[in-house]
Amino acid sequence: MNGLGFMGASIALISVLSLTSRSAQVKRSAIGGQSLQQGVANAAESKMKITLQPEVDVDADSAKHWRVETVQPAGELRTGDEVTLQLESDLENASKSCYAGEIGDEGNSVFLDSKEKDYASGDLAYEDIFCVMRELDIPDSTIHRMDSTRSLDGRVSDSWKGLTAEWTYHPDSGANVLITIDD
Repeated sequence: MNGLGFMGASIALISVLSLTSRSAQVKRSAIGGQSLQQGVANAAESKMKITLQPEVDVDADSAKHWRVETVQPAGELRTGDEVTLQLESDLENASKSCYAGEIGDEGNSVFLDSKEKDYASGDLAYEDIFCVMRELDIPDSTIHRMDSTRSLDGRVSDSWKGLTAEWTYHPDSGANVLITIDD
C-alpha cells in the first residue's frame, strides 16, 4: 500500500471526488439573467453545448438588445451539459413591463396601436405606448417628431441605439407604431 491505509486512501479519494464534483457545477445565475454575450461567454467557458432560442447572431450589433431569460433544462447545471438559452429581446421586456404591444418576428419587433374613434383602431392608450417607448430609452427628439406627426405626413421613421421606429397618425384611427431591432 501507499502508507495511508485503507481508511486514509478512501478519505483521500472521497476528497478528490468531492472537489471534482464541486468544480463541475455551474451556477445558473452566471448564465440566466445576463446579457446575451455574457450568458453565452459564461456557458462556453463551462464547455456547455449551447442552443439559442430564438436563433440570434451573438456577434451582430443587434445582439446587445437580447438577454438570457431562462436556461433549459431546469435543475443542476454541469460542465459540458447541453443547454438551451431562452432569449428575450429588449422589445419583449418593454412590452411585458408595460403590458402593451404585439411582439412579432421572434422578438425582433413590437407593434403598438392606439385606440381612437375608428372601429378598426387598436386598443392601447397613449400612456401604454409611451411606457414602451420609455422602456426602450427613445430619445426626446423622436418623441417630439411623433407628437407633431400629422396624417398628411404619411409613414415617418427614426432610429436610435440599434432600434428603428416607424409610425403613422390619423385623428380617426390614432397612432400605429412599429419598433424593430436593426440587423
